[in-house]
Formats: sequence, C-alpha cells, structure tokens
Amino acid sequence: NRASPYTSKVAPYVTPYAKQASPYVKPAMLAMVALAIPAILCVLGFIALITSPIWVPIAFFTSLLWIPLAIVVGLVALVSFLAIAFVASVRFFTMTPKGKKMVTDVWRTISTPSVMQKILYVPS
Repeated sequence: NRASPYTSKVAPYVTPYAKQASPYVKPAMLAMVALAIPAILCVLGFIALITSPIWVPIAFFTSLLWIPLAIVVGLVALVSFLAIAFVASVRFFTMTPKGKKMVTDVWRTISTPSVMQKILYVPS
C-alpha cells in the first residue's frame, strides 16, 4: 500500500490580508501634509536667509572651482554616452543580415571622400 503524496491546496498566507495591506493614504493625511509644506518651506527659507552671510561667499569662491569642473565632467559624460550609444547601435543593427547590409550601405555612403571632407571640414 503506497502512501499518496501531499496534494492539499495551499493558499498564500498574505491573501486574507492583501486588501488591508494595500498602500492607502487617507485624504485627511494628504490635506495635513499639503498644509504643512508651505510652513516648512518658509522655515527653511528663513534659516537660509539668516545663514546666508556664511554660505554665500563660500559658494561664490568655490564656484570658481566646481563650475568649470562640472562643465568638464558633463562634456566627458556626454562624449562617453554618445560613443557607447554609437557602438551599441552598430552592434545591435549588425546582428541580422538585413541590419548588417543597412549599416554597410550607410558606411559606404559616409566614407566617400566628399562626405568625409564635409564632416571633417576639409577645404576642397
């Protein structure tokens, strides 16, 4: 006599509590937050106003360093993104024979001397 396997239906433990556990914010709480935000912003603005003699000169003098640095970092990030996007798009489109033909046709057009001179601004 073989024992039958355990085959009873198992319901997830969370099922009866799913409705209670759903994220819900009461309208009264939303109204309290909406009413409190202007007061909080006013307090932060007042703190910024009375402490401005300290942080404004520091921000000005350090901006001579961090603004050019931010511009350089942004340009490096942009060029890196464009290079990665170019390589990724070429790799993506050359995965199929139809895409490979399309990429080689575009490359043949771009690599002609007249187009290259226009791209590289070589006077003809």
